[in-house]
Amino acid sequence: MPQPNPYDVIVPMVTGIPTRVKASGIIVITANNVSGTFVFYGSDHKQTRVALTVTNMDAANAIYLATLAGAVWAVIYPQRAFTLVCSDDFQILNPNGVNVNACVAEQYPDTGNLHTNWPVFGVPARSAAAPGAGGGGGAVSGGGGTAGASPSGALTTPHTGASRGSGQVR
Repeated sequence: MPQPNPYDVIVPMVTGIPTRVKASGIIVITANNVSGTFVFYGSDHKQTRVALTVTNMDAANAIYLATLAGAVWAVIYPQRAFTLVCSDDFQILNPNGVNVNACVAEQYPDTGNLHTNWPVFGVPARSAAAPGAGGGGGAVSGGGGTAGASPSGALTTPHTGASRGSGQVR
């Protein structure tokens, strides 16, 4: 029987949770902006931000990240991106005499996505009602009538009505 190689190392793979990005698009931070004009809060739709990326698109001028009280805590140099795992509220300041273009990407957990295959977040269970009762058996668990049901019996998302597919139980 061959002996195990003591140099073989098994490294477990750890992946992060699925995230969604809330992008600001290109924003123009006005010259001499040292007030709370560009404020980004640490939560969105009752979800806490996981991380943020701020990109300074200007060729010559730095911009600053600050608390809502105005205390500067980071400098983003020209043509650089700054990424930080952070859920705090912050604002972007531009003390320069010219406008500066920037963009912000905030990452939030994608735990509300009903299309996920991650068993940790689960999929809504189908109603245990007999076919024809409770909206054709396509109602979201805990609902009644036709809420969450589609004519084909496929499970639909409660907010958009978009079909999740064949309605098979997973």
